[in-house]
Amino acid sequence: MEGENLVSVHNQYDIFLASPISSFGSASQYIDDRYNTLQLIGILEDKVGTVFYAGRNLPDKENLDGDQEVTKDFEAIRNCDYFIMCYPEKSTSSVLVEAGYALALDKFSIYIVRDLSDLPFLLQFAIRSFKNVLAYESESIEESAVFIEREIFLNRESSGNRPPYRDKIMK
Repeated sequence: MEGENLVSVHNQYDIFLASPISSFGSASQYIDDRYNTLQLIGILEDKVGTVFYAGRNLPDKENLDGDQEVTKDFEAIRNCDYFIMCYPEKSTSSVLVEAGYALALDKFSIYIVRDLSDLPFLLQFAIRSFKNVLAYESESIEESAVFIEREIFLNRESSGNRPPYRDKIMK
């Protein structure tokens, strides 16, 4: 797994990474979260493959064009192998809609959260009920990247089969 790039041959993106943009209360919160998200993306692109992130070229949330983003985001979710949601705090964020869309498309999904109880009930239920939905409680970019890389590697190694059911959230 070390240094090996596990690139997709089917979809445009290996990973769709959802992270809040407009739901943060202040511009500085978005800037800090975006910085952390870009660090995570750097690790994932080195180890896993291509990553779509709507905030990649959006240095501040004031320039977000919702009409354009909704089409682009849903297209990217349809054309990815894996859906990763970073949910740093309980909020009303479009990442929850994106997670629901990924569920409807039966995408292998990983939710990176600080506290599992921050997720809406149905997403908590999805983690317990669906083999292709996992969650990881962490505030560490490096730990999150290792978890994501391992789970994607296991999923790809199983020739398209879902990883075995986990009844505990990995910590």
